Amino acid sequence: MRYRGPRHGHARINAAAVQTYSLQVNQPTAAAVNATRLIRFADRFRRIADDPVLEDSCQRLEQQPGTTDPREIAVGSVGTVLVVSGGIDLTDLTAEAVLLYAEQPPGYTGAATVWPILHTMGQFPSWVPSTPHGARIREQQSIEDVVL
Repeated sequence: MRYRGPRHGHARINAAAVQTYSLQVNQPTAAAVNATRLIRFADRFRRIADDPVLEDSCQRLEQQPGTTDPREIAVGSVGTVLVVSGGIDLTDLTAEAVLLYAEQPPGYTGAATVWPILHTMGQFPSWVPSTPHGARIREQQSIEDVVL
């Protein structure tokens, strides 16, 4: 076998990590997922998850104005939250889980982009604020107090 250099090995490790996380073989922390710098995680996660509710949210995100970067970050963030929450489906995702992810760098951008979509879809109870910023500053309560 011919040596292809360190980048080839990195690509194989990255692909293995994406598959492991997408198949929800283990339950990593958000920091571990974000530190891995997964290539095409959002696309692969969507394909493997095969979740109609996730697909609906992704289609709604794609219809939002703006560049594709925040939308891709948002889909990756949703995938990360689902993986670190124990491999749950999108229907089981809570506002609390999204807020907890938003508090960890670089989670806020993705959470802020996807939050209104999930709120509009009825994923969160109607009394939950329509933005994560609104949820965070609502009387400066703890995350648990805001979403419980």
